[in-house]
Amino acid sequence: MSDELHHRLSPSSAHRWLDCPGSVALAEAHGLAGKDSDAASEGRLAHEVFAAMLLGEPLPEAPEDMVALLRPGADTILAHVEATGGHLYVERAVPLGRVIPGGFGRADVIVTWVDDCGPQVWVIDLKYGMVRVDPSHNPQAMLYAIGAMDDLCDGDPPRVLIGVFQPRAGGWRRWSPCPGDLAEFAARVAAAEPLTHNPTALSPTARACEYCPAKGVCPALAASMPTEIAENSIASTPAMPEATTVAPDRVATILSAKNTVEKWLASIYEAARDKVLAGGQPPPGLKLVAGRLGTRAWADHEAAKEALVGALGEAAWEPRKLVSPATAEKLLGKGSEAMPATVQFPTAPVFVPEADKRPALGAPALPLGAEGAS
Repeated sequence: MSDELHHRLSPSSAHRWLDCPGSVALAEAHGLAGKDSDAASEGRLAHEVFAAMLLGEPLPEAPEDMVALLRPGADTILAHVEATGGHLYVERAVPLGRVIPGGFGRADVIVTWVDDCGPQVWVIDLKYGMVRVDPSHNPQAMLYAIGAMDDLCDGDPPRVLIGVFQPRAGGWRRWSPCPGDLAEFAARVAAAEPLTHNPTALSPTARACEYCPAKGVCPALAASMPTEIAENSIASTPAMPEATTVAPDRVATILSAKNTVEKWLASIYEAARDKVLAGGQPPPGLKLVAGRLGTRAWADHEAAKEALVGALGEAAWEPRKLVSPATAEKLLGKGSEAMPATVQFPTAPVFVPEADKRPALGAPALPLGAEGAS
């Protein structure tokens, strides 16, 4: 999907600007709107491959495993279009002016058809990441659904089906919103739009801040940091308290903010680095230098092979190594009877909110404020 073709209120970042409308204006004021990442670049390539599959065009150069993961999703869509006699729209620009003045978005895939139940619209969003995305009440997909109805449907209101295809996180998930869901969501979007022009309309949340390009310059986020961070982040020599002396209630606050704090600090680092690389001044007392050299690689693989095999013979080759379970599954196919048994070893324990469904390790937590109570 072509991000640069999106309106300033991009559907793909709707979860952020709906929770924190002022983040849009804040990012624009600091020249941070539209910052990209390696993950976004990988996702864009996946969208290009997926679109080519659906349109029957030559595939762009892409890793073989990406092509293999995307193919079943494309086949499902094409089979549905053939079975229903429907219309297929790929990378369709849909108008959002009903809820966002001048707004539009680019939906990955839309399928429309008519059956005995009336007109139907299937809005499909490809997600190539590995963090599970739920289609239920998904702001991005609901915006595409509103745009698809306004753009492609005349007469009776269609039944809407929202689908997320996420090949690296469980495959297909679907949700069918009722008309009331879409009407309520449209009102929420319309109410948030004026606030996106106000850089002080900030409401930092873990979800809104996670991928916000402005988190490194956000005063509301800085103010929400635990006092142990906020009070020491501007000190010339930070004097953090000893970990074992921090009160349990404060530990809970700090650990709950851990991911947000880490991303906030990383964004400050990135903003300072990017400023210097663009010709600006480094922070006082610091300078930017080249990173350490990475692992050595052969400058010319074929020349190295010829030289080493000539000098070392068979010793030039590393011993053969059994493929990993993930690679074996790709080669054999999921559910293959030839697949040997596998095991998974737990990683280090992590703190999560009490509402998390995973069973707790150790003793149950005391209520906040109960530590030391007699």
